[in-house]
Amino acid sequence: MNDGVILRVIYCGHSRHLVWKKGVILRVIYYGHSRHLVLNDGVILRGIYCGHSRPLAMNDGVILKVIYCGHSRLAVMNDVVILSVIYCGHSRHLVMNDGVILRVIYCGHSRLIVLNNGVILRVIYCGHIRLSVMNDGVILRVIYCGHIIYCGNSRLLVMNDGFILRVIYCGHSRLAVMNDGLILRVIYCGHSRLAVMNDGVILSVIYCGHSRLSVMNDDVILRVIYCGHSRHLVMKDGVILRVI
Repeated sequence: MNDGVILRVIYCGHSRHLVWKKGVILRVIYYGHSRHLVLNDGVILRGIYCGHSRPLAMNDGVILKVIYCGHSRLAVMNDVVILSVIYCGHSRHLVMNDGVILRVIYCGHSRLIVLNNGVILRVIYCGHIRLSVMNDGVILRVIYCGHIIYCGNSRLLVMNDGFILRVIYCGHSRLAVMNDGLILRVIYCGHSRLAVMNDGVILSVIYCGHSRLSVMNDDVILRVIYCGHSRHLVMKDGVILRVI
C-alpha cells in the first residue's frame, strides 16, 4: 500500500492482480478465465476474458473495442458510434460512421451492407448472395450468386439516376443496359437476344439458335441475319440494299 492505496493483491490459486492509483483500479486479472481491466479516471479501458476473451477499450466512457473469441464480436465505438462488430461463427461486421451503418457481414449466408449518409451501398448474401450498390438512393448493382444478380439465372442490375443500366440472367441471361431510360443491351444466352438501343433505336438483336442480327440507325433496319438459313438484309433510308 502507498498512501492508503492498495498497489497489488495476488491470489496464487486463481490469482487476482489489482493495481490502484488514487482510488482507481488500474488492473484486475483472473488467471483461470482471466479478466484484464484497465481504468483511467474511473473509465474502463480494457476488459479481457481468456476463455471467450473479450477486450473492452473505452475512452471517455465510450466502448472502443469488444471482442468475443468463440463467436467473436468486435465493437469499436468513437463518440458513442459503433465502428466495427464482428461475429466469427456467422460473423457480422458492423462499421458505423456518424450513426450510419457502413458494413454488416454474415459469414454463413453473409450479408455485406455498406452505407454512406443513410444510403445502402452494398448488400451481399454468400449463399444466394445479393450485391446491391446504391448512389444517392439509387440501386447501382444487385447480384444473386445462387440463382447476380442470380448465378443460376443471374441478374445484374446497374442503375444511374433511377435508370437500369444492366440486367443479366446467366441461365438464359439477359443483359439490359439503359441510359436515360433506354435499353442499350439485352442478351439471352440459351437463344440469346442482344438488343442495343441508342435514342430509342434497336441497334442489335441476336438469337443464338437461329440467330437474328438486326442493326438499326434512325429507325431503319440495317442488318438482319439468320444463322441457320442466314439472310443478310442491308437497308438505307427504308430501302433494302442487299439480301444474302
